[in-house]
Amino acid sequence: MPDFIVQWGIPGDKALTAVWQSKRIPDDPVLETNARGTITFATSGANSRTSQVFTTLQTTTVESVSQQSCPLSPYIPDLTFLTLHS
Repeated sequence: MPDFIVQWGIPGDKALTAVWQSKRIPDDPVLETNARGTITFATSGANSRTSQVFTTLQTTTVESVSQQSCPLSPYIPDLTFLTLHS
């Protein structure tokens, strides 16, 4: 999504994708918002995290991304390397 997030983590190998697509990571408590520059697991609902993660390109509220989107990294101050490719 231009100017919103950069998402990655889907293997290019279809067989490898099939293996990881069914693996699920339980949710962590959401204690922070998805501030610009955080890395967060992508989710499609409760306990649905897999190998996909995203970096937020602008500060958002937890509700605007997902109630289950718990940031897993601290703020990355320089997003130039991501915004050039989004």
